[in-house]
Amino acid sequence: MLVDWVKSSPEFLTWLVLGSFVVWILTLGAFIVWVLTRRKWKTLQTQLAEQTLKAEQLSKTIKEMKNREKEWDISYYYYSNQRKFIENALLRSRKPINAESFRAVYSVLEQSLKPLKPKHRILAEVSLGSFIGTCNKSHRDYASDLAFRSINSKRVDFLIINQVGDPLLAIEYHGSGHFQGNAESRDAVKRLIFQKVGIPLLEFKEGVSADNVKGTVLENLR
Repeated sequence: MLVDWVKSSPEFLTWLVLGSFVVWILTLGAFIVWVLTRRKWKTLQTQLAEQTLKAEQLSKTIKEMKNREKEWDISYYYYSNQRKFIENALLRSRKPINAESFRAVYSVLEQSLKPLKPKHRILAEVSLGSFIGTCNKSHRDYASDLAFRSINSKRVDFLIINQVGDPLLAIEYHGSGHFQGNAESRDAVKRLIFQKVGIPLLEFKEGVSADNVKGTVLENLR
């Protein structure tokens, strides 16, 4: 009876076949979408896991670097490190003044300053930060703090002070081993410092005569 009805209604068979095909297409499409979505989700999961692992490794590396920095930090926060390095190092005493510089300048200065009244004194190998500072408070002006660090990292060969300790004249001796590496840049920075602070800076080169040293120094102290 069903067969007779189908035969009498051929369009139903057509729609049935067409509907079945559409259902099959939709099912296949849904399956493909599911497969692609699942694959994409797995890819996202893999990428997320990789990024998480990289972040953990980076965090571990940063932590290790900070720990290494602390191990080598000799700032005033880490006196224990200073003590450790000093305990493990071999120390020796040495002359505070280079022998060449002592002969060419220091001994001449000693003799030259004796007649001066009031009495002047010579200091050797003096850190610039011990007698030159910045006007800004470091905790308010970081750039000023950096300027002072730049000043404090340098020394002057000789500093002449008066009877009350005021700096009067700075002297540099450029001996046989002076002009190496970035000496020219260092000298330029020193000249700028003394120019800004208003303290005369004399620079004597290898081979300078005692009379030249004496005459130039006394002239600048008048």
